[in-house]
Amino acid sequence: MAEPTKKTKICIVMPGHWSDVMGGAQYQAARLIEALIASGQFDIYYVTRNVEPSYKPEGYTVINIRKPFGPLKKGYLFLDALPLLKALNEIKPDVIYTRIGCAYTGIAAYYTERNHCKLVWHVSSDANTMPDKLRLSRDIIPRFIDRKIFEYGITHATRIIAQTKSQAKQLKNNFGREVTEVIANFHPIPKEKIAKGNPIKVVWVANLKKLKQPEIFIRLAKDFISIPNLEFIMIGAMQETPHWKADITSLIRSANNLKYLGFTSQDKVNAILA
Repeated sequence: MAEPTKKTKICIVMPGHWSDVMGGAQYQAARLIEALIASGQFDIYYVTRNVEPSYKPEGYTVINIRKPFGPLKKGYLFLDALPLLKALNEIKPDVIYTRIGCAYTGIAAYYTERNHCKLVWHVSSDANTMPDKLRLSRDIIPRFIDRKIFEYGITHATRIIAQTKSQAKQLKNNFGREVTEVIANFHPIPKEKIAKGNPIKVVWVANLKKLKQPEIFIRLAKDFISIPNLEFIMIGAMQETPHWKADITSLIRSANNLKYLGFTSQDKVNAILA
């Protein structure tokens, strides 16, 4: 009797899981895992530090490496190096896939360089492909360390996937890396019936953080405040510091033609877009 074929072990490595916060990178990872599970060809693991405690994965394994006194900010993620490497040593993956630009990318590259493993780094934003401009702040040293470890990941990843040709060009110009492939973000074809009507809706869909510059969309809404039958809608979890959140909330409230819906399920987002 023939022995069953050994499945390839794929390990997704990202600081956050979509059960905790759903951003673009987490959504794309969720769609990828769906496809990998459906193929039946892989043992799939997701190593992370932020996952909803009650979440129960189906068809794959989630490993939470968060420690009681672990880092709270993105710039401190290099402090997760030991628990992350410990998890990878226990899993012994054939392929690591990561879709974020932070110290986890470099830590994963360090592991793959020494353990007959491949790292696929998938660019999650244009900022991943640009030289970092460090701002003077109290946490400048840990952010500098995190960035340098991330850049090690860029230069040592086995394969790199970009979302756009522009990102591929920036990676070549700034880091001397050729991308393996350019793959646009994937999304199931929406099933909703499109029915446009009044008022005309202008919709923002993205988590609110400094990188996304939500204040520009708010300013756009205020510029059209005197136009009838025009409604602006913002969808996405509010991130960043409490002070920044308070400022953005105040700006939103100053535009009476703007609704902020906060974090919203994908089904409701699709319904609003339709």
